[in-house]
Order: sequence, then C-alpha cells, then structure tokens
Amino acid sequence: MMDRTGEENSCVSIAEMSDPLRFAKSKLNFHPEPQQLPVFDPAIKRGILCCNRQWGKSTTLAALAVHRAWSLAPALILVVAPVVRQAYELILKIKGFLRELGVRTRQDGFNGVSLLLPNGSRIIAVPSDPDTIRGYSRVSMILIDEAARVSDDTFNAVTPAMARSNGVVWLMSTPKGRTGFFHALWSNGDPRWTRIHSTVADCSRISPEFLESERAAKPAADLRKTTSASSRTRTTSSSILTTSPMPSRTRSMHSTTIRPASRKPRRCITTPESISASSATIPRSPSSSTASSIPGSATRSPTSG
Repeated sequence: MMDRTGEENSCVSIAEMSDPLRFAKSKLNFHPEPQQLPVFDPAIKRGILCCNRQWGKSTTLAALAVHRAWSLAPALILVVAPVVRQAYELILKIKGFLRELGVRTRQDGFNGVSLLLPNGSRIIAVPSDPDTIRGYSRVSMILIDEAARVSDDTFNAVTPAMARSNGVVWLMSTPKGRTGFFHALWSNGDPRWTRIHSTVADCSRISPEFLESERAAKPAADLRKTTSASSRTRTTSSSILTTSPMPSRTRSMHSTTIRPASRKPRRCITTPESISASSATIPRSPSSSTASSIPGSATRSPTSG
C-alpha cells in the first residue's frame, strides 16, 4: 500500500499514531528497556532525563521524535546541543529510525543539518547559541542533548518558540555541578516537569567488568557523574539527586522527590559592646591614623570600610 512517504510501506494505524510506545515497537523495531518506558508517556509535556552514560537517552528520544514528526505533521522539531556535532549524532539516530519506517528524507534547503520529511515535518539541529537560535516559531518539540552543558541564555532563548504550539521539551544529560537551568529545573520540585533518574545499576547493557576497569582508572567523583548521574563530591554532605522509589504502573513511577540539604545560615549579630570589644583587641600603629587622613593613600585604617 502506498502511504504518505511516497513509498510502499505498511500503514500506521490510528492506535499507533496515538501511542508512541506501540509505534516505536511495531514501526521502528525499537523495544525500550523497562527504565526507558516512562519516556513514552504521551501526557508528558516537559521531561528531564538525568541518567548515566550509555543509558540510551538519545536513542529513546530519537524514537519519540520520529513518532511526533510522523503523527503531528507538519511538525517542527529542534535538536539543541552544546556543539552541532553532538546534535548531528542525534539527527543520525532519528534518520536511522526513519529509514526503518521506510521514509526518505532530504535537507530542508535552509539549515545544514536538517531532515525534511515527505509529510512536511522538519527536524533541525541547532547549535547552543542564544543569538542565532531565535526566529523559529510553532515548534512542536525541543530536544536538548547534554543539557547540563548548554548555557542558560540558550535555554531561555529557545523555549519561547513553543508558545503557540503547546509543544514538548525534553532535557537529557548527565549532571555537571549544581549550577545552570538543568540543575535548577531538576531540583526545584516544579510538578509540571517529569523527572527520570537512573544509574548504571539499571542498565543491563553495561558489564560489571567494564565498570571495574572504570573504577580503577578514574576518580570516584568523576565516575559518579557518568555512572550514578550524581554531582556529589567528597566535600558535600548530600547528593542533589535523591529519588523516591518508583511504583509500577503509576504516573509517579517517573517522578522524583527532591530533598535539598537544609543549611541554617550563619547570623552575625553586631552590638555596640561587640564593636568596642573587638576594636579594643586590634593593635593600632601610631602611623595608621596619619596614613588614613592622606587623600589617595593606599593604606586603610583598621576601622575603615
């Protein structure tokens, strides 16, 4: 049967159009592992993948992007990464799934790294540059790869492109410290974001032998970032990523409970008695008052500023 790809291919049923997981399995020959299944929940509008390296973040979201480009044509999908090369790798995975679907693509004629589908959908790789990422509108999906390494300015510049489309945004990364929008959105508890956390223990594709060789060759803090998806170092008392157990077959199976470390701020109470007591213990040289009275002098009196 001829479908809208212009090639002979099996039809996509209405059920497959509305169910990303069923579509991925039957049309893309992609069978997600258990920890990847929550990504295919069609109710998710804003999602964060904070997972170990080689978890399958790019492949899983590539399958999700193909479903959206196919079922909501003409859809515009942006792939953002710190550099174009990283975005291009995700584009290649998307193109591989389209090939599995029997869809021929070409460049859109305007963007170097882009895919134009016969149904009018476009998938474009854009660099992490807040000055050049503007100008897109009615964006259906935004995928930000290595999001912890993408600047806040880029994130703030690209998300308004979904204002009129009610689009979907996914952030995927291993963590990089406690700064930036990736850490802020992960830890602020905003219920509009779905947070999925996974460690190397959940990834059956990584062998214990490989992990042992990595432990022997790398510092523990660096290894935690890539295998445990944690930014915790030896100098901190708690991890920024604390997840609750994931009950099966519920919406909360891919949510997290954030427990930030509570630290009482140190208060410094200044009283006239403490000022006089502290100043009495500071030795004053005979020349200090003279030097402070000279305009432009580099020497400051002990009580100045």
